[in-house]
Amino acid sequence: MDWLIKRQPAIERKLAKRHLEQGAIAFYDVSSSYLTGSRCELAARGYSRDHRSDRPQIVYGLLCNQLVAPSPWMPSPGTLATPPPLPLK
Repeated sequence: MDWLIKRQPAIERKLAKRHLEQGAIAFYDVSSSYLTGSRCELAARGYSRDHRSDRPQIVYGLLCNQLVAPSPWMPSPGTLATPPPLPLK
């Protein structure tokens, strides 16, 4: 896993270059999941889309091109707010 983490930025750039063309349409969605365990470093209390403010959660998202080919997007701490929409260019 350490090998993968060190190379993640380069891998993401190559995937984005392959799947997200300049000027192409991209779709994204953000969601969260609450956790019942206690060993996840990203787990934190925050706005709960599941109405479970009593549980820590993680936030994650999915970014896709118009052919629905997913692009990588890392999970985030549970305290992360829903990001605003991307500006249109």
